Amino acid sequence: MKKLIFGIALLFVGAAGVIALLACTLLAEPVVYNGTSGWLGCLQSMGLTPALAVFLVVALLGLAFALYGVFEKKK
Repeated sequence: MKKLIFGIALLFVGAAGVIALLACTLLAEPVVYNGTSGWLGCLQSMGLTPALAVFLVVALLGLAFALYGVFEKKK
């Protein structure tokens, strides 16, 4: 049960970070960075692509912990 709650918390934090970064790209001025436009070009121009990757990894780890907690055998 603890793994499930921990996984859900990690998933929530990671997803909130990704949503916050993507929402901020909507508020920024349109940018073309090295030929890349849109939200990815905006994140690259501000140097936030590694932060997006970290939040995605945290969300996926949270999902893995939550699924492990759900399918864990009870003793």
